[in-house]
Amino acid sequence: MQGNGAALVKDNDRLLAHFHDVPFYVVALCTTADANCKIGVNIPVEQRAQSEITGVKGNFGEVNWSSEKANAFNPAFDVTPASMVTAWVLDSGVYALNDIQQGILKTLPSSGSALSQKNG
Repeated sequence: MQGNGAALVKDNDRLLAHFHDVPFYVVALCTTADANCKIGVNIPVEQRAQSEITGVKGNFGEVNWSSEKANAFNPAFDVTPASMVTAWVLDSGVYALNDIQQGILKTLPSSGSALSQKNG
């Protein structure tokens, strides 16, 4: 596969934390949590422009540091598997996995509405 480079960098921080038994916390507003979403694969992830990671543009001009034929995957965020999260630090409190599994999100103000309304 000479001349066909490919790289995938995803979940490094979470994987390293998990592997080395370092706590990993998600810090967010409770309005970003969707209490109606049962599994992470159902969370819509905004796909951002490839140009954001294949180069840079500013008042100095434009620089492209990748091949013009290169494709880039640039999600606005990714979804961390719940099993790798020590706790969720939300503006309404700190919640462990057991709290989340027991449905605490459904009791929080505005939880489940932000993503559902934005994408529904």
